[in-house]
Amino acid sequence: MHSTQKHHRHKIDHTQKYTANIYRTPVRAMAEYLLTPSDLEGLRKTLRRSPYDDKPMTVYLRSDVEAKAIEVWGSLEVLQGELRRRRDAYSQMSHRLSLVKRAVKEYRQLFKANSSSTDSLKSPETPFLFQPVDRQPDVNRKTESMMKSSTGKVVVLAASM
Repeated sequence: MHSTQKHHRHKIDHTQKYTANIYRTPVRAMAEYLLTPSDLEGLRKTLRRSPYDDKPMTVYLRSDVEAKAIEVWGSLEVLQGELRRRRDAYSQMSHRLSLVKRAVKEYRQLFKANSSSTDSLKSPETPFLFQPVDRQPDVNRKTESMMKSSTGKVVVLAASM
C-alpha cells in the first residue's frame, strides 16, 4: 500500500551560493569601484575562458573587489557619492560640449548662407544661440547676443578650429 505521508521539502537558500560566485573583470572592477590597477594587485585572481579569443582572462571575485573598495573609500556610501559626483560632472561637460557644437553648426549655417550680409543677426530666423538669453528668469536680466559681443565671436571661432 501507499503511504499517505507527505514529503516536505526543505527550502534551501541559494542566493548566497550564487551571489558569492560573481566575478568582475579588472576594467569593470576599476570602473564600478573607482579602483586603480595597483589596488587590484593583491586580490585573488581567477582565470576564465574568454568569450573573445583563446587566451584566458583574469577575473576577481566581487566580494574581494567590494572589500578592497571599502578599504580604499571608507564605505560603499562614500563610493556611491563619488560615482554620482563624477556622473553629474560628466553630464554637465557633455551638455556644454553639445552647446558648443550647436553654436559652431549655427555659426557655419549663418555665415554660409549670408557671408556678406550683417543683417542676418536681425532677421526673424536668428539661430537659437545668437539670440539674447535670459540666464536668470527670476531677475529678468537680459544678456547680449553671443555674436554681438567680441568674447562670443572669439569663443565660437576658437571652437570651430
